[in-house]
Amino acid sequence: CSTIAYQGAAGMDTDLIFTKNEFAPTPDLALLFQAPIATGVERITTGRGEKLNDFEKEDYLHKVATIFQEMNFPCIQHINAAQSIAEVQKDVFQIVHPLLHRYL
Repeated sequence: CSTIAYQGAAGMDTDLIFTKNEFAPTPDLALLFQAPIATGVERITTGRGEKLNDFEKEDYLHKVATIFQEMNFPCIQHINAAQSIAEVQKDVFQIVHPLLHRYL
């Protein structure tokens, strides 16, 4: 999923990317952590004290987010990453826990 979103945002044809990656196994689960772009930028620049790299520029991230929103793969589960860490952990656990029981 991320290959399609990030390479697609860079201008590559998303359908072609998907076709070229059809050999890969389908994941049981893909967690998509979503937060407003401004929140992510703030976490990088203020929280980590880092400068944005090429993949973290706001215009590029808007393109990536749009492509992720257009994906309709059953394995994708969305997590509101703008919540507190405790809430994010709770949401992840609620999604992952039932899946783990299938393999135990």
